[in-house]
Amino acid sequence: KSVLPLLKRFDEITGKMLLPALADGQAGFVVDGKWKSKQWHKDMPTSDKALPMLELGVIVGVTDAELLEKAMKSYRKVVENALATARELAPPGEVPPIKIPDPEVKMVKNDKLYLFHLPSEWKLDPQVAPTAGLSTQMGVLALSSGHAERLLTSKPLKLEGGPLADAKRSLAGAAYFNWPALVDVAKPWILFAVEKGGITKMFGEGAETKADILKQVRTVLDALKVFRISTSATYIEDGVLITHSEMVIRDE
Repeated sequence: KSVLPLLKRFDEITGKMLLPALADGQAGFVVDGKWKSKQWHKDMPTSDKALPMLELGVIVGVTDAELLEKAMKSYRKVVENALATARELAPPGEVPPIKIPDPEVKMVKNDKLYLFHLPSEWKLDPQVAPTAGLSTQMGVLALSSGHAERLLTSKPLKLEGGPLADAKRSLAGAAYFNWPALVDVAKPWILFAVEKGGITKMFGEGAETKADILKQVRTVLDALKVFRISTSATYIEDGVLITHSEMVIRDE
């Protein structure tokens, strides 16, 4: 009696609001690494230089932005009712009162950002604030407002040849991977671990030894950048689904 009405309401929201709002049917997953901090967590050693971190984002095509916004608010109400129901059904004191915090709403041009600030007890850098973004054509989920804002900004893809060079071709799927950019994100962390993690102590305490180890690490990381860009395009041609992939390896 308590749970079935919640499930029914959840099903109604999904069928009558969420799916129609996302009828565009397109979706994407993005990994970036443009934000930096000298101390991502209060318990970790402070770095002399700001360290980059991976940014994860999800993009969906939006057919009806107003309906999608209404669906998200309705889901939140269902969750709140579910928590209240759990408190009623559980023994007294077993389930503490839980309230979903209101997001901070920011307008960026004509787009909306909904920021959910994490508890200070988690000791994370304030930049880490899960954010939902909404425009008339796209919806995004990201770990920071900066990333969400970038994902909502339309930019043309600039490539010299490869499967994705033809911007006019209709695609069923596409992928773009910049390997050197990933190495650039990992490199400061690896050097930080070498300096702070005591690895150099295994080979002696001399300044020359430490400098030599760091030099070798940098050399290996730079060598890994011979793997450049990987692209992939999936499309239908004469009734056949084709995936064309290319990996560029270049040593300069």
